[in-house]
Amino acid sequence: MKYSVIIPAYNCEKTIEATVKSVLVSGLSDFEIVIVNDGSKDNTKAVCDKLAEAYKEVNCIHKENGGVSSARNQGIDEASGEYLLFMDADDTIDPNSLLTPCDIISERKPDILIFGLSFDYLSDNKVYRRDEMVYPEEGMFMAAQWSNIFTDLFEYNALSPVWNKFYKTEIIRKNNIQFDKSIFLMEDFLFVLNCMNKCERLYLCNKVIYRYYQPEDDTRAYSR
Repeated sequence: MKYSVIIPAYNCEKTIEATVKSVLVSGLSDFEIVIVNDGSKDNTKAVCDKLAEAYKEVNCIHKENGGVSSARNQGIDEASGEYLLFMDADDTIDPNSLLTPCDIISERKPDILIFGLSFDYLSDNKVYRRDEMVYPEEGMFMAAQWSNIFTDLFEYNALSPVWNKFYKTEIIRKNNIQFDKSIFLMEDFLFVLNCMNKCERLYLCNKVIYRYYQPEDDTRAYSR
């Protein structure tokens, strides 16, 4: 299998279906969606089970609550794909937007591929502000090269999030890279840094693909 999309799910009964359906039309092929229900207290479990019944690509795992890092780590353990993509259970990916990154991965075989994202601010469930963040250059960068643009990548918010990247699974497992369950801030960034430290081939794709939604009440599926 080529791709595994890992989605930690906690109290996201209202959003998880839209997230999953966005993956199904994202342009991925030969993929699975691994939902890790992290002890949700609402109707998330039933919604996830229904999605797993409806779509052969969806595999739902239920576990006791342990936090987002714990859920992502279990997703890594369960994943079958050659590349991993992480999503949050209240975000989406644009339709057919992963066609280009998948072509790049097939042709260039990077260790990590980074693409653009947007922060979409919601009011009455409508986007009233959209801040797009994408590194303007595109192409393959070897380790010695991307280290020279590290500060620029950080300023474009290309490094801090975990979910604007494809990761080669082999690198994560070979180096036993996991999310640190003992921290609750910047755990994404630490994971990314640990992966990049073992990365030789980094591809930058200057397309905005991932939509991170920020509701007006400042709530998300996981508190960050």
